[in-house]
Amino acid sequence: MIVSLAGLLAPLLGVSLAWGPAEIGPKDTAEVGVVGAAEEDPTVFPDPDKFSRGFFVEAGAGPAFPIGTPAQVLGTAFSIAGRTGYEIRRWIALQAQVGAMVSQYDDGVLTDEILQQYTYIGHARFGIPIRRFVITLYGGAGLHHVNSNLLQVAGIVSDPARFGFAYEGGVGLDVHTLAKHFSGGFLVNYLGSPRLGAGGSVGASLYLRFTL
Repeated sequence: MIVSLAGLLAPLLGVSLAWGPAEIGPKDTAEVGVVGAAEEDPTVFPDPDKFSRGFFVEAGAGPAFPIGTPAQVLGTAFSIAGRTGYEIRRWIALQAQVGAMVSQYDDGVLTDEILQQYTYIGHARFGIPIRRFVITLYGGAGLHHVNSNLLQVAGIVSDPARFGFAYEGGVGLDVHTLAKHFSGGFLVNYLGSPRLGAGGSVGASLYLRFTL
């Protein structure tokens, strides 16, 4: 007697269907625990809402590079600046700055002279806050002062006046520390004045700020 292949497989198929599909993985999730997605911590750290705002003092220092006609006789300067003001919001502040630059003068005849420049400038500062960072843009005007008539000797200016109009603008990045009162960063600025002839200086500085 010839037994068909279908006749042999029918009982096996019946048994398989009775038991149902094979289970994959643990039969009881209680034995291994339930694995869920990690919850995000809603706390912002550091929290920008807790940063100090209001009156501040700030100090910075760095090199300043003469450009235009002053670069013919002046070397790279060392500059320092002190600022104080009021931060109305993280994105806007008003400040007053006192700055000083010292550079070597060399016109080929006079080679051991030092030119000192001082600035007294009021700024408006604007910013784009990004959590603990602020991209800053500032500008202002005020008074420029030189300690001698060396730039007249070099023919860069036509008179020996020591004081003149000054204007300044720059950009920077402010980084708030984990302490609510302190932040710091760097600035890149341009300073111009008629007392510098057809030119000015480009500076780069690091600073530290304390906000009350």
